[in-house]
Amino acid sequence: MVAYDSKPYLSVGLISGRVDLMFGRNPQMWLLVILVVVILFGAKRLPDSARSLGRSLRIFKSEVKELNKDEKKSEEGDTSAKS
Repeated sequence: MVAYDSKPYLSVGLISGRVDLMFGRNPQMWLLVILVVVILFGAKRLPDSARSLGRSLRIFKSEVKELNKDEKKSEEGDTSAKS
């Protein structure tokens, strides 16, 4: 006898289908999330927050690139010093 799950969601791996359903392609859920964010933060603060977040991400990316560049230079210096 095969036991069927009567739950209205799918279970995938360790993540239950409820999470997939909640963050899936349900447009009503996204509209609700957007509405809650606008209510909590206000329409005036959202553009400033997005601008600030974008600026912070740009700075972070440039610092990571610079760190990787410095790391490559130090590796090249170490290999030439060993030769």
